[in-house]
This record gives sequence, structure tokens and C-alpha cells, in this order.
Amino acid sequence: MLGRRGKQKPEPDRTRYCDVVMKGGIASGVTYPLAMCELAKAYRFRNIGGTSTGAIAAAFTAAAEHGRQTRRGGFDQMTELPEWFGKPSGDPGITNLLAMFKPAPKTAPLFRIFLRVVRSRFTVLGVFLATVTGAVLSMPFTVILGALPGLLVVLLSLLNTSGITLISGVIAGLVLGVLGLSAAVLWRLGRIFFEHLGGNFYGICTGAAEPGGGKGPPLTTWLMETLDRLAGRNPGLDRPLTFGDLWDGPDQDVEGVNLRMMTTNLTQGRPMSLPFEDPGSKGFGRYYFHPDEMRRLFPNRVVDAMVAAAPDDEEGRKHAPLLPLPLARDLPVAFCVRLSLSYPLLLSAVPLYTIDWTRELPSEERVPERCWFTDGGITSNFPVHFFDQPLPRWPTFAVNLRPPHPDLPDVEVWMPRSNRERGIALWNRFDGAGETSLTGFLRAIKDVAQNWMDNEQARIPGYRDRIVHITLRKREGGINLNMPPKAIKDLADRGRRAGAMLAERFATGPEWDVTGNWDTHRWVRFRSTMHVLEELLHQLREGYRHAEPDQSSYADLAAREIGQPPRDYPWANEEQRLHAVKTIEELVGLVESWDEDHQTFDKVSEDSSGPPEPYPILRVTPRI
Repeated sequence: MLGRRGKQKPEPDRTRYCDVVMKGGIASGVTYPLAMCELAKAYRFRNIGGTSTGAIAAAFTAAAEHGRQTRRGGFDQMTELPEWFGKPSGDPGITNLLAMFKPAPKTAPLFRIFLRVVRSRFTVLGVFLATVTGAVLSMPFTVILGALPGLLVVLLSLLNTSGITLISGVIAGLVLGVLGLSAAVLWRLGRIFFEHLGGNFYGICTGAAEPGGGKGPPLTTWLMETLDRLAGRNPGLDRPLTFGDLWDGPDQDVEGVNLRMMTTNLTQGRPMSLPFEDPGSKGFGRYYFHPDEMRRLFPNRVVDAMVAAAPDDEEGRKHAPLLPLPLARDLPVAFCVRLSLSYPLLLSAVPLYTIDWTRELPSEERVPERCWFTDGGITSNFPVHFFDQPLPRWPTFAVNLRPPHPDLPDVEVWMPRSNRERGIALWNRFDGAGETSLTGFLRAIKDVAQNWMDNEQARIPGYRDRIVHITLRKREGGINLNMPPKAIKDLADRGRRAGAMLAERFATGPEWDVTGNWDTHRWVRFRSTMHVLEELLHQLREGYRHAEPDQSSYADLAAREIGQPPRDYPWANEEQRLHAVKTIEELVGLVESWDEDHQTFDKVSEDSSGPPEPYPILRVTPRI
């Protein structure tokens, strides 16, 4: 396949696959493009996932994997992204990265204050001064109006008094001016928060174009056009890239790409995976959208494609002007990325609609109600569970963004060399030298609430040895949208080194024993999986064989004749009933034979080696 200058592109082995998952972190996403380009030299991507800015990187990687089978798309263009982030947008002192975030006119003061607060190091005094100076520069008329009574008192004192009266009058005027200024600013900020922010879908920036938004493309336009270019499509001309395009691929001889992201359904209080599963019967699980609302958040090209692909059936037409959300394969990728990337208050939430089936209402009164979708990082910022298999056939890599490790303060990219080395727990150190930081304490509470499940998943053997860690220091990544070009370049280079480290360890060598590393990883997964499977089967045997005196056994429930109660979820037919009884008896008998032979996948003595620690568990959880 020819590159942009006619040279042959390096192609990985067509049979060497990998999956990858990327963490959220707003501006931290500049680390991902070069990391994925490095991995693409050694692997073909099959499953790609991420949250928030990790969802952007995941979508770009999926589009580039799709596009490298064409003459125009692919990873060559992805290598140009970090440099573009750091280039001037055309407005003084503003990079392309910052220019994509365009506040609405009525919420612009909050955005200017937000940028100053980010630079304040989050000390109490720093945040106060940043808020005051930001308010003065953003709302000069409000500041002058609030300070005017005090200024008049000072002026009258200077013109009509002297001595102690003059001093008292000036002091009183200054105090009155400060109080008036503070009251006016608080009133204006309160109005923006409680009136304009809600009217802007609970965000300072919608992600779309705004009047007076300055030069450079807005976030969603840039997102859609970049996806087109990476996928080898014509930006602005072809229909938007859909999940079906990724699944099918342009080349029938090469497997398609599976892309998944996380979002948070704030109304229902739960994480959800994107794209949504297609709705079931009678409209259950169906989501709707309002085209006019979507046009405030997305370019017309995305919304027009969604309108054209909306299922046209009687149930869907019943709720006009709402339209059913397109089926997963027809859904634009850019729509789901934006649904995952809705950083609270900075970026507007996305409204969709669905029917509340928990309410007992007549069918004619069942109407879709609004659900607000916000950043996926709230509930799963590092979804390392994506694409998990008990016994993986190829690696699922993960890229983690974290503060410096205390043993590696100057190391910017690292990963454990084995499942016994580093990575057992992620410490959140917010105090030192006997002093505590209140802001650090509050930030730690937020981080635990947000990341505890992802952090625990990353501790499991067979997970932590495939996670590469990129160090982020203060003022790097995160909400630091106004990073200087050098910082953007440095972070991008760390991403490149992270991708190269993963590829070297599991695909190319020579520092690592490549075959040994992958076989070791698979062996650890096997040992861990068989241990938890054995534990689950023993629990199943106990429940199946033993019942309380006043209860039917599970064996009796499974073997009961068709038509006998309980009648919920019955066997489909007699053949299924007989198969189920036979299979479960064989399974339980197998576990009992293990006990009789005194064999186990756990350790049998203090001298023997047990399964990898910490032990995971198998349990029934909802599908996200």
C-alpha cells in the first residue's frame, strides 16, 4: 500500500492482532496519537475502546485502522495531530487545542475564569485571585456598575471633605466599592450558573460553532472531519463515518474494527456502553433524539445523517418531532464520541429521550422523557474490562495516565516487567511533611468515587503487566487546555514511547523476551481464570445439591415438567429441558470428582505455588 509520497507503508503481520483501551483526561489525549501509530507498526487493531478524550483517541485509531486499507487514510495522517494541537489557531496566544473549545456568548465569562483558575495551582488564594481577575476582565461593565456607589463616595469625599473625615470617607467608599463589586459579580455569575448554563445544556461550551468563537474549527466539526480524513473519506462530502463502516471494513479480506466507548446516563444514574444495543420488542430500550437540539451540538451533516437513518416505523412516528435513534450500525461515530466526551460543566451534556417503563401508565400516556448523558469518565474513566476474555487469543493493551511514581520520579513512561512488580495499588498522595491539603483531600475523594472500580480491575494478574503508564505532572494534561506547544510536544512524545514500549515488549524485542512475555501473560491468565472458575463451580455445586427443608432443590426446579410452576422463563421445549438436566448433572459431577481425587487449581500445601494474587472473582453483573 502506497504512502502519501508514494513509498510503501510498513504493514504489520495480517494475523497479529491487538486490542487497546485508553483512559480519559481531556487535554491528556495529546499523548495517544503517536502511541497508537507505534502500535500500528506491529499490530492490526481489532477492538478499540476508551472514555472521554480516550474515546476520541479510540475513534481516531479505529478510523485509521479502517483507512490504512485505502490510499488516502491511515496512521500517516494521525502522526500529524500532535503538531497541529500545538500550532497557533490564528487568535493571539491560543493554540488549536484550546481554540476548539468555544464558549457560548452568555457563558464566555465562566470560560475565561475557568482558564485562569486552571493556572492558579488550585490553592485557596490562587483560586480566589484567579476568579476576581477573571471576573474583572470578563465582566467589566458589571464590575464598574457594582463598584460605582463606592467610587462616588470616594469622589465626594475628595471634593468636599478634609482631615479625618476625608480619610474615613475614602475608606468607607473603598469598602463599599469592594462589597458592591463582589455583589455584582456574584449576581452575574449566579445568573450565568442557574440560568444561562442550564439553557446551554449544562455546559460552558456546546462543542459546536458559536457566534464570536474565534478562529479554528469547533470541537465536533474538527472531530468529524478528522475521522473522515483518517478513514480515507472526503470531509464534508461523504456521509459521516458509521459503526457499520468500521465493522464491515473496506477490504473483505481483512477483519473490521470493533469500537466501544463509555458514557454516563446521569438521569438513570448508570454507566452505559456505546454504541447502544439495538432496541428490543415494543420499543423497550429505544432512545429518541430531537433534531433541533442535536443541531445545537453537532454539525448539520451529522444530524442529517441521523435523521435519514432513523427507523421509520409506527412506534417511532408516534412521538414526533422526536425521532428514534438510528440502529448501531447506522449511528455516526462522531455522535457517540461526543456522548462520551461531555466533561461536566465545561462541555454541554447531550439530551436523549426514552420511555420510563417502571411507571404504570396507559399505553397512550407513555411518552419518551429526557435523559441527560454526560462524560463517561464519571463512571468508568479507564474501562480495562473492555474486550476481556477468560483466555485471550491476542493482547489487550491499556494506556494509563497517572502522577509520577515515587520510585520513578523522573521516569515519564514505564510499565511493570512482570505481574509481581509495581502496579498493585495506585496511591493518591495529597499530603506531605505532616501537612494536609484540603484541595488535595477533596480531589482524592473525587478520584476514588470516579476510578475505584477501574483501579481495582487494573490490580488483577494478567491485567497490570499489559498496562503502560504515562506520567503527568502538574499543569500537564487534564483540564490544562492552554498548555504551551512545547508541553503538548513533550506529552505526545511520551505517548510515542509508550506505544513503542508495548510493541517492543510483546511484538518485536530485543530487550524483552517477546515469546516468553506473551506466553507468560497467557499462562497467568489461565492460572487465574481456572482458579476463579473452580471457586464458582464449587459454589454452584453447593447451591444445586443442597436446599433448605421447605424449598425445592434446583435439581427439582430444572427437571419439572413443562407447564408446571414457576412459569417465568420456562424451558423452550422438552429437548431443552432434558439437555439442561443432563448437562448440569455432568458439571456438578465433575466438581465432585475433583473433591474425591483431592485435586484443585489452588495450592495444596504451603510449599506449593498458588494462583496469582490478588484473586479475582466471577460474579453476575449487568451488561454495561
